[in-house]
Amino acid sequence: MPRPLAPTAAVALALLALPASAMASRSDRNHDGLPDRWENRHHLSLKVNEAKQDQDHDGLNNRGELARGTDPRKADSDRDGLKDGMEVKTGNDPRKRDTDGDGIRDGRENAGSIQSFVNGVLTIKLADGSAISGRVSDAAVSCENEDENEIENETEVSHHRRGATAQAARNGDPGSGSNGHDANGNENEVENEHAAENEAAGENHGNCSATDLVAGAMVHQAKLSAGPAGAVLTEVEVVK
Repeated sequence: MPRPLAPTAAVALALLALPASAMASRSDRNHDGLPDRWENRHHLSLKVNEAKQDQDHDGLNNRGELARGTDPRKADSDRDGLKDGMEVKTGNDPRKRDTDGDGIRDGRENAGSIQSFVNGVLTIKLADGSAISGRVSDAAVSCENEDENEIENETEVSHHRRGATAQAARNGDPGSGSNGHDANGNENEVENEHAAENEAAGENHGNCSATDLVAGAMVHQAKLSAGPAGAVLTEVEVVK
């Protein structure tokens, strides 16, 4: 007569028999693409889909925060003076204070968007709300290619969350608390497994011309110098 399976072996076989979808649902109960441990770590809801929410108002939604390895509760994760969402839009790395390694923090470089380009004079609206202007030539312009759809998905924000989140809190949702711990009182591990895959994804540098200096285009960086005939932009790197 065959011996019965030991209890521990029976449990192991039962776990192996679970479909992959069931195992996945345990790690992402609300099916929002954000792992439960990551949501718990950052005090997010395990019941309400908050993938497109932006709790720190930095222009980067929670889906983007997970992909970029940034903190959804800190508007400027690397403390370089540029909010995370603006860094993504301007081709900077929100986890590096000096993306291009030139010794100047990203927040001190002229990252922003093109306001106008008229008669050879380019005006750039900077991230801090101020503006700079200078003459520019084709030779001074370069482009950095970014995945526009990826950026749009990461910076698109839904503004209809307050009622749902409040209801989740009333229902005792552990993800909507403020103590930073899970239901067992244990602080969750930080998960940045997606960050390495997405870092520098889709980035290519190449030459472009003054025809790419259109209103609304994002600028990674620009260098302004004084010339004999006035201010000159000696370098303009546009995100395409």
